Amino acid sequence: MLQHPLVMLFIALGLGSVGQLALKTGMEKVPEAKTALDVVRAMVTQPYVTVGMLCYVFSSLMYLRVIQKWDLSLVYPMVALSYVLVTILSWALLHEKIPSIRVAGLVLICLGVCLMAASASRGSVQTAGHVESSQAQSK
Repeated sequence: MLQHPLVMLFIALGLGSVGQLALKTGMEKVPEAKTALDVVRAMVTQPYVTVGMLCYVFSSLMYLRVIQKWDLSLVYPMVALSYVLVTILSWALLHEKIPSIRVAGLVLICLGVCLMAASASRGSVQTAGHVESSQAQSK
């Protein structure tokens, strides 16, 4: 079940979103980063920043597996769900205010992703094997 591309995509989106919150939390705990070296120092010394970066690494690994199996033209737009997830988590955990115009934008993102997903359910998702066989036929 963990090998299904959709499951891996949602894990990647979740890890990336948690990573964003960890980075935000960690960077609020360090003095203002004025140089790239200051950011690197924060990555090494602030645990939340380190956790956020690790979440990104593992998120990227999962994402690479997904794009190996599914069309990039389908997967990449679905990554927009991370905007929705980060906003909801920021509201719930960081107590950020979300104006109604931003909520409307999030709804539009969700509708767009649903349209993309509908195209996948109609059999237009290609697997890596399909891509390989298409390349072999064109040679």
